[in-house]
Amino acid sequence: KESINETTYEHLDCVIDDDPLGFENGWSDEIGKLEDPLEEVNLAEEGETPKSTYVSSLLEKSLKQEIIKILNEFKDCFAWEYTDMTGLDRTLVEHRLPLKAGKKPVKQNLRRFAPEVVEKIKGKIER
Repeated sequence: KESINETTYEHLDCVIDDDPLGFENGWSDEIGKLEDPLEEVNLAEEGETPKSTYVSSLLEKSLKQEIIKILNEFKDCFAWEYTDMTGLDRTLVEHRLPLKAGKKPVKQNLRRFAPEVVEKIKGKIER
């Protein structure tokens, strides 16, 4: 501990961990194995635009059929497109950058990764 002008400062040791980050250890593969496999169900009538939703493939067949029956019964309650949400303010779904009139927008500098990180990224992309 160190005192300067009646203010006490405590020095803390910092532990630097050079281990790879979580995504480099393949944790996403483990999570993928834990998730339920999904089965796509189309709730649209013949000739309509597709109205797809997903149901777990691990459900018993009778329960799955009951859920699909209920989803079909209440499919008019879901908003399949933005136009189905009448009365909803457009500003809730529109993205707009707040720009000042007459001012030139600020351009951010290009950000680059460290060379060793670039190699890892290329390796992941090319897999």
